[in-house]
Amino acid sequence: MEIAMELTAVVIARNEEKNIESCIKSLFKCGLNKKQLQIILVDSNSSDRTIEIASKYPIEIYRLDKPSIGSALNIGIDFSKAKHILKVDGDSTVPNNFVKIALKMFEKNKKVGLVTGIRKEKNPNTKIGSIYSRRFQESDKPGYITNLGGNFIFDKEAVKKTLIKFPDDHCREETLLCKALNKHGYKCLRLNTVSMVHDSTFDSCEKPNYLKKNKFYAYENAVYLKRMGISTALKEPHIILLFYLFGTTALSFLNPLFFLGMLLPFFGVMLIKKSASEAVYFYYRAFHLMYYLFSSGKKKVGFKKIK
Repeated sequence: MEIAMELTAVVIARNEEKNIESCIKSLFKCGLNKKQLQIILVDSNSSDRTIEIASKYPIEIYRLDKPSIGSALNIGIDFSKAKHILKVDGDSTVPNNFVKIALKMFEKNKKVGLVTGIRKEKNPNTKIGSIYSRRFQESDKPGYITNLGGNFIFDKEAVKKTLIKFPDDHCREETLLCKALNKHGYKCLRLNTVSMVHDSTFDSCEKPNYLKKNKFYAYENAVYLKRMGISTALKEPHIILLFYLFGTTALSFLNPLFFLGMLLPFFGVMLIKKSASEAVYFYYRAFHLMYYLFSSGKKKVGFKKIK
């Protein structure tokens, strides 16, 4: 007979041998016993000891043959024995009190389909940590939301009603999930409590690595915009920037001074982000987004159960 679970935690990880143990340990401290909590690790084809380390714990482990957050979430939904699913990033820990507080929100309001909280950076004083910390502070405002990131809990049945499957390819899954739930009358709620402590200790903001991350963000954005259509694409800041740059380039043939107008968005982003490098990366993502909009294709992801 299948045991009724309170929560399934789906940990999504790739090459997280330095973080995976602390991540799993935090889940066992979330206030639920082993009969109430199911933990599934979905490994995105790691080349390090992530699976080896995780195998020491009483959890289920699946391995994808290609990195895919969407496929990982699909596995979590398909093999979950619980009503609610907690999506967890492998480079984070979940604070002790978040799960119990979040689950109560579903009980209070049946139209709540997803609950998240505020993200916190473990190392806010390092160079890369300060970047994450600033982003979290800018985006994580408590209340009902239409976009999110990090760790969150969602109602499995609500998601099944609103979204048939997540696509295998990267496509801003969190945004897609929020929009699907909102469209069908469910609310996505951000609590004024920490849901994720992100550990950037082993991240890098060196240019080769950071440029690679920004290319990835552009790629998943392109897949997402293709799925959502032209009306969503025209509201995307990077698309607006591209139209603006094409327009000023055309006008510069009439008057060379219009070339200077190409720098106005740069200074605008720099003032908002308080960082010249972030403005450069904004332009960088925009041009890669344009490339991927015309070149990115669908990919199929396979998986196997390890444990």
